[in-house]
Amino acid sequence: MRILQAPNVDVNILDQDGWIALHYSAKMGHEAVVIKLFEVPNVNVNIQNQEKKPALHYSAQHGHKTIVMRILQAPNVNVNIQDKYRWTALLYSVEMGHEAIVMKILEVPNVDLNIQNENGWTTLHYSAKKCHETIVTKILEAPNVNVNVVTRQHENALHLAVREDNVSMVKILATNQQLRVT
Repeated sequence: MRILQAPNVDVNILDQDGWIALHYSAKMGHEAVVIKLFEVPNVNVNIQNQEKKPALHYSAQHGHKTIVMRILQAPNVNVNIQDKYRWTALLYSVEMGHEAIVMKILEVPNVDLNIQNENGWTTLHYSAKKCHETIVTKILEAPNVNVNVVTRQHENALHLAVREDNVSMVKILATNQQLRVT
């Protein structure tokens, strides 16, 4: 950690794979290192590596809630960055079932719930398929969510809930006034 105290240290220097120290620390869950990195001025939380992933993607995907919360406190954090497969940190956290992280990201005012990955899936699609009732309910409370977005296979969240034979999820989704059933 002494290196971080050196004058003119640049914590945003990329290695040969386009990773910065924050990428590695976020992925591996090294909370103490992340805290120290944020003590250095000008940490760029939005730097993307060769896979176009910022550190937030890794911490969200691997379930490192404390690190996610620290990154979300950065004044210039962009929660809507998509990686090379068009996944966001929110999509990764839903896919991996990290409900506490999902809820934290959903609190960010400018989070875009309608971003689609390379297969056309949104956060609502994954939440409905995985039967995350709490997450789906929270998503449906957002004023800007589009419940009618369809995947590349022309399925909306209701279709996925029906396919999974999840009656309670179908009931939750069916209460949304904007939902087009056909």
